[in-house]
Amino acid sequence: MVAKELLEKYAQGQRKFHSENLRGVDLKGANLSGIDLTSADLTGADLNDANLSNALLQNTNLTRASLTSANLSGLVESSRLNLSWADLIPFHEIIDTYHFSCFPCFKSLNSLKSLPMLSTLK
Repeated sequence: MVAKELLEKYAQGQRKFHSENLRGVDLKGANLSGIDLTSADLTGADLNDANLSNALLQNTNLTRASLTSANLSGLVESSRLNLSWADLIPFHEIIDTYHFSCFPCFKSLNSLKSLPMLSTLK
């Protein structure tokens, strides 16, 4: 499925997009509040500035997806959510905050948890 088709169906009231292949889809800035992406594959998707509030992301694959400034508040269900190598926050904010001269690759959720400002991530 391509971004245009998903956005059209969402605008028509559809919220369930179970097991959809959305690899590399560009949904930057999209309002997808309440969407159900159970078992969907969004590998490499651009979700920067997207509104995913109250979304259902159970078993969703967001490997290498870009989620910078995305709204992930109020996730309904997100067990087995795969965020491997996903971009979750702008790197310049981390560099500015911690004054790194050399910045290691902090792209996975587990490595981001080690930073004090993100220690509450689950």
